[in-house]
Amino acid sequence: MGLFRRKPHPAAAPPSTSDAAESRDDVFAGGLEAVRPLLMPRLRRAEQLPDRQDCVVRELGGGFLAVLGARTPSGLYFLRTGQLHRWGADPAELWSVGLHNLRREPREVTVFQQGVGPVYQVKGGAWTATQVLRAEELVEVAMPHGCVVAMPGENLLVLHPLVDVNSYLRIMELQKMLPRLCGPQGGFSDGLFHWHRGALAPLRVVEQHDPDGTLVHSIQGGAELAATLRAFGNIPGPPPGRSAST
Repeated sequence: MGLFRRKPHPAAAPPSTSDAAESRDDVFAGGLEAVRPLLMPRLRRAEQLPDRQDCVVRELGGGFLAVLGARTPSGLYFLRTGQLHRWGADPAELWSVGLHNLRREPREVTVFQQGVGPVYQVKGGAWTATQVLRAEELVEVAMPHGCVVAMPGENLLVLHPLVDVNSYLRIMELQKMLPRLCGPQGGFSDGLFHWHRGALAPLRVVEQHDPDGTLVHSIQGGAELAATLRAFGNIPGPPPGRSAST
């Protein structure tokens, strides 16, 4: 893919404390106003957080969730629902604060294009995959239909806005790129997802042969993605040397 723009986003340093937090009790002892600048969501696979009943989480679908916590030099301390109730805090307001704080995380957005729609590659630290929660802010085009997402590493996020019929080809390209991006260990996630309205829905590219031997691709995903792709109309022809898709 041809690089056509690079946009570094240096971030402000996270709030510092005189001493690293020694325990969860220390972190939350100062009350809500002291914790507010530390609030941060973190993307997690569901199996990474099996005992989450008392955590403040948002189920995102696709086997993923976001958990809200206080980020300190010692790590992320999960916010518990009991603490939330003791503060009498509005969960929606605290999620809004956490998403705002997520903007300060270091990241570099590189935009690639090959004539079939832009792909945004986001690199940074351990919170980079979590930036999918702000996908609409990271891209430069409107996304009424959402975007296709790859999260091969916690420090790497790939976004493709669903804009027109050319998205068929772009999805196939991303599917082919995933094994290389994930590496031999499989990465954070080895799948593609449709991100729309705060939810992740898995999708995949299926290869099969027609009776005449022609290799044909189909994109399988949720009903919303299927309706979007149908609305885009006719599937574009493949680039030279590549198979057709359906």
